[in-house]
Formats: sequence, structure tokens, C-alpha cells
Amino acid sequence: MALDFSACIFSEPSRPIANLVYRFGSKGEIDVIQRPTDLPDFRTPPLNEVGIGVQFETPERYHHIRAYEVWMLYQDQFPIVEERQPIPPAFETFGLPQRGPRVEFGFVSCALHNRFLFLSREKDQLIQFQSDRLLHNWRKGLNTENEYPRFESLIKDFEAELYLLNEYMKNLNTQDLRINQCEITYTNQISLKGSQIYPSQWFRIMGLDDFNVENMSLTFTKLIHGSDNSPTGRLICEVNSQLDSVGAPLLVVQLSARGAPRSTSIADALDFLCIGRDLIVKMFAEITSKAAHAVWERTQ
Repeated sequence: MALDFSACIFSEPSRPIANLVYRFGSKGEIDVIQRPTDLPDFRTPPLNEVGIGVQFETPERYHHIRAYEVWMLYQDQFPIVEERQPIPPAFETFGLPQRGPRVEFGFVSCALHNRFLFLSREKDQLIQFQSDRLLHNWRKGLNTENEYPRFESLIKDFEAELYLLNEYMKNLNTQDLRINQCEITYTNQISLKGSQIYPSQWFRIMGLDDFNVENMSLTFTKLIHGSDNSPTGRLICEVNSQLDSVGAPLLVVQLSARGAPRSTSIADALDFLCIGRDLIVKMFAEITSKAAHAVWERTQ
């Protein structure tokens, strides 16, 4: 039996977040970052990849030929370079009818140039850069011993990388980066090879654990609200049945928090990413079953 919910969007508001365990200095840098004590935690989560990033207005005096200079900012830790197609500008919009998962594309005043990937020697971490984006990714890959370094470590690294880019662009344009969107994504891969648990029984969504569903395709969203209760972003959950590199069945569970920071500053962008991480981790624990938590050894 296969169920396809890909055309369904379940949208409900989420409450504003308060009492975060993050403190920012006068320049926006993170002074203190501790994992909130109320966040769910697992000893062996099925996490396969984490991506954090920001989108910003393309600095006026930046030209594609300067990409080499940007790479030089990160070359010591990311000595390998690859090129990819650019990611189009994307914005979360509100007040429009939604008939499925969608991203609003903004207008750009200049041609998009290639996206550059700066990879670590082990290729488990990478920076993605293009003229209007900076992202940092960790990926587990095929190395089962490659442990996730935790968000607290990744966000500090991304903060340093973002400030390096900001200083570089500021020297070109005499102004800071103007950030307009933020995104954090957690991608989980649940192996079904040899599992006695049906795909639907990993979840507690809509009573699906009562059905022996063979394949799944499910998408739903929740609004993220700011302190004034107006929508600022979305929490997006996608669950899909797939096959791994050797043809074994698995479930891919991807949760993303996307939206606009309170202002164009780096400090507010970091704040949005921290809030997004908390929402993602709590949502993952809410939608997955007790049987799944036992497999992943939930500790909190």
C-alpha cells in the first residue's frame, strides 16, 4: 500500500519563541551558546546532513571574477573547489493560497553566476558561496563513524565565516551584507533494511502507525511567527520513501526552517537560525514514534 500526500499542505501557526539560551555581543557575535535543556536528544539519531545559510542582496561592486578572493578567505580549511549551477533567489511569502510545496522566486537585476563549493579535505563539511548566498553544510556520507559535530559548533563556524565574508564585501562596498532570508535544514535517513517496523510506524502523524503503509510521500508546513505575532517564515517537513546507493529502502525526513530575519543584520540572521534549529528538533521528536525513539536511543 502506498500513500501520497505530496499535494497536501497542513499549515498551522507556531508560537513566538522566548527564553533562548543564546546571547549576542554588541557586534552581533554569539557570546554564549548552550544547547537548551528542553530540546529532545538522541544518542544515535538518523541525521545525514545539516545545512545552514543566508541569502543577501548582491553587493553592488562584487563581480564574478572575485570569487577566487572569496575562496582565499576559507582556503586553509576548505582547500577543494567545485562549481555548481546557482541557486535562484527564493523568498517565503504569506497571504497567498498554497496548493503544494512552493518557493517564491524574486526578481534579480543581474545574471546569476555559478555557485562555488569549498570543501574540507575529508569532504564532510563544505561552504557554498554565490553572489547572493553563503551556506555551510555538514554531511555524514558513507562514513558511519562521522559523528555530527552538533549545531552549537556549526553555528559558531558559520558565524565566523559570515563575518569574514561581511568584512570582505564591506571593503568593496563600504556597507554590511543585507541579509533578506535565512534557512536551516536537517536531513535524516531512516534505513528500512531488515527493519521489522513498517515505514508508517516510525511516525505518529494522522494515525498512520495503525496502517502497514509500504511507501510514503508527505509534506506539511507550519508558520513561524515573530514577536509581534506576524508570520516571518515557515517550518517545512517532507517525508519520502527512497532507495540508498545500493538499492536498499529508506525514508528521507527533511525538516527546514526558512524565512526573513527581523532585520538585515548578521545578529538577527543568527537568531533566526538558532530559533529554526530549536523548532526543527522539537518537530522531529513530535512527529516520530516511541518505537523510533527507542531505536535512536532518546535521552531527553
